[in-house]
This record gives sequence, C-alpha cells and structure tokens, in this order.
Amino acid sequence: MLPPERGEGFPGLKNGFFRVHTRPGRKKEGIFIREAGLEVDLSEVAREGKANDRLLRKLADWLDLPLSSLCIKKGHQSRFKTVFLSGLPDAEIDARLRRAISRFS
Repeated sequence: MLPPERGEGFPGLKNGFFRVHTRPGRKKEGIFIREAGLEVDLSEVAREGKANDRLLRKLADWLDLPLSSLCIKKGHQSRFKTVFLSGLPDAEIDARLRRAISRFS
C-alpha cells in the first residue's frame, strides 16, 4: 500500500535521502513500500558488493535516472541502507518512487 498522496510524503524521504531494506538472493526483483521506507528484492547475492551495485542499477532503472545520481551513504555491509539521490527535489523523488512501486503492486 502506498503512503497518502498528500501530507507527510514518502516515509523516510528527506533532502534526497531515503531508507532501503534490501533482500538479496530473491527469484524475482521488485520494489515495495514499508512503514520505514522501501523494501527491494534483488536477484544478486550479497557478496563482494554485488547486491549493492545491483540495488543502485535497479533504482536508477526504476526511477528513470542516471546511475551517477544515486549512491549508498550508509549501510554498505547491512541489509538496511541509506541511499542518497541527487539532483531532484523530494517531491519529484516521491512521485518517481510511487510510480516505480505501482508497477509491482
């Protein structure tokens, strides 16, 4: 379920930063909303940074952004990460996240 269209906005989104819970090694990839932020299923296993790389590539694809606009700021070795998206206001990030999630709902 998506957060409300008006009001607080996307959970955990502030100044281009948002939280992501990754689930590597899944059969199907997808992006979903949870109370604390995003949950992303990845086909890549969590070894040698491969899941982190896959996360950034999939987010760039799903959000229709260049890969260079995304980076992991915190949680490189954790399933809970803080991702930074540069170059867009929070309202536009919110709209793109909603569109991406609606494809998997």
